Amino acid sequence: MDPERSVVYGLGGQARCLASVSANTEETKFLVGTIGLGRNNEVHSLVLDDDEVHVTGTVYRHPNEIWDLAACPQKEGLFFTLANVASPFSVRRVATLWSTNPGEEPVPTTGSEDAPDRPLSQVLALPSEHFDETTAKLKWGTDANGHYILTAGDRALQLWTLDEGFTTASHTIDVKCSDADVSRFTNVAWCSRGSQFATTGDSSVQGWDTRDLGSAAKSTFTIPEAHEGDVLGLEYNPNRPQQLATSGEDCQVRLWDLRNLTRPLMKLSDHTHWVWSVAYNRVHDQLLLTSGSDCTVNLQSIVSVSSAARIRRDSDEFDFAHEDDSPGYGYTPQDQGSFERPTDGLVATFDQHEESVYSVSWSEASPWVFASLSYDGRVVVNFVPQDEKYKIIL
Repeated sequence: MDPERSVVYGLGGQARCLASVSANTEETKFLVGTIGLGRNNEVHSLVLDDDEVHVTGTVYRHPNEIWDLAACPQKEGLFFTLANVASPFSVRRVATLWSTNPGEEPVPTTGSEDAPDRPLSQVLALPSEHFDETTAKLKWGTDANGHYILTAGDRALQLWTLDEGFTTASHTIDVKCSDADVSRFTNVAWCSRGSQFATTGDSSVQGWDTRDLGSAAKSTFTIPEAHEGDVLGLEYNPNRPQQLATSGEDCQVRLWDLRNLTRPLMKLSDHTHWVWSVAYNRVHDQLLLTSGSDCTVNLQSIVSVSSAARIRRDSDEFDFAHEDDSPGYGYTPQDQGSFERPTDGLVATFDQHEESVYSVSWSEASPWVFASLSYDGRVVVNFVPQDEKYKIIL
């Protein structure tokens, strides 16, 4: 879809995790981590140049394979990695908070082959005895009281509380699968209501509240058979906290209203293989990204179940002073009637990848930009098609 409007960046190695830098709302910025076995691994900090439409990258050395990463929501240059550490007789995971130098200039490159790497500064490491080889997910959450880290594995779920200076972490909660009456924890997602989060395990989804966790943890909701097969992707709607998106091995994406879980709110069936990732647009939650093992990224419109369905639009209130929302050269207010209203359905399929697309993420700086990552280390930055953009903003 629109290959001339796409930007491709090659990591030079395999990768599975991609995250937007939410603390930077001025630039479109992403972090990507590699998982090369028997080679030096890297964290790539990617910045999109909106004017020239190209990506500049800064490469940082990382000691181990990176299976997940999470950027600090409030301070740029801080991020956690969940990494694999292998020894001759065992494999374990470590969670480490790293810092970069925000003053460093990015190295202009379209890939890692000619980019010199730079060191990272370790800020803190979570005690490794709490993790095993199945710990696969790490999420950073915030609320009015502070910063929290959730880690999830086959055997347990951990909640960590960070101090104000990000120099220490206290192990707040350890929930064993046997105590929580769940099979395992394979994914986790924070709700915009800071104390609430959801987890997946096999084909089920559970909801939790940090205020009610303990030795006898009880879930706030359960979807016992959310998908036919394992649930892979999981995310809350940032603007409608009672809505949850899941994806699975059944090639489907399902939207759920947590107030009525008798059946999905909506089903999307446009992928032909496992769907690994789902991502709501933070500003226009009627836009949903999905990616899968069919090597594609789908942009869906789910306007009928989004927050936009409750908002009465008035085209006369369009603000031409906001350049990011401007329809572009040659547009006049008289043209407003020529644009259709958004409707539910597949907006576009992006097929620039050649292997499974494990992660998709929206830019925090622009609601019209997103990135996707495939297993071969290809990062593709794409844009919401202009026709769909006009339907939303007019």
